[in-house]
Amino acid sequence: MVGEGIRRAASVACLAWLFALPGLAGCGSVTTAAREQFVSAFTCPEDRVTVTERSDLLAHDFKARPAPPPEIASDPGRLAVWSELEASSYASDDHRAGEIYEVRGCDTVAFFACHPAAPFRSWPQRSTVNASCTKLGPIQQPH
Repeated sequence: MVGEGIRRAASVACLAWLFALPGLAGCGSVTTAAREQFVSAFTCPEDRVTVTERSDLLAHDFKARPAPPPEIASDPGRLAVWSELEASSYASDDHRAGEIYEVRGCDTVAFFACHPAAPFRSWPQRSTVNASCTKLGPIQQPH
């Protein structure tokens, strides 16, 4: 297939860049992983799918945020401590989740948290997609 030849050429070009610039990881493999997961999950042809990095979103934007218990909500000092602890937990989750990508196609929108894999693996075992993505739920509104 023509698409496979183009993909193979892109992989070779990516590999060349990886050896030239060791700090460069991914070469688009994160967007490829998000696209492939979307295609599989929503049975949507690949040529109808767009992937956009959403640096304005964080993983905690997709988690339901609990309201503070009434006894904490009614005490401004305790509420400040509770809010700080919640924010710290969110920051940790955001760091572990990876980058957020919005994927659209076939009248569907989904969000994925993606991580690039380590740029170097054993040569014969190298995968064409060096990333992993996790589908996220809908964006949650803060309380």
